[in-house]
Amino acid sequence: MLEEGTINNTFKRYIKNALIILVGTTLGALMYMNVAGKETLLQPIIISLAYNTLVSLLFIYIWRAIMQNAREYVVHFYLGATGFRLITAMFVILAYCLTEDIRTQKIQFAVVFCIYYFIMLSFDTLYFIKIEGKAKKQDETH
Repeated sequence: MLEEGTINNTFKRYIKNALIILVGTTLGALMYMNVAGKETLLQPIIISLAYNTLVSLLFIYIWRAIMQNAREYVVHFYLGATGFRLITAMFVILAYCLTEDIRTQKIQFAVVFCIYYFIMLSFDTLYFIKIEGKAKKQDETH
């Protein structure tokens, strides 16, 4: 199991890395928007950035609380958090599509949002596979 100091370091490193990935993705999207002349991408970029920042922060704060208080439930948390992210993402896309009239903007939003979604889903998966692998190695050495 991870020690308290390791949990806090993992917590801080996750926030730093998640923000770097989100800022990098946003800068890339903004550069594409400017080069391609697609100013209509600004709103999808802002909404995607806000959603993923909020969900990532929520995810890591809950992860830390579980690791500090009920480590045996962390596997259930990973599954539940992924399901939560999927359901809330579908609601965000649906809400945008219901409020937007122009079909091309709906499609643009869905594409931009899905790109952010899959980048952050991949980051979370790889990050926590690495963390759990380290925890397992620590358990085997003790």
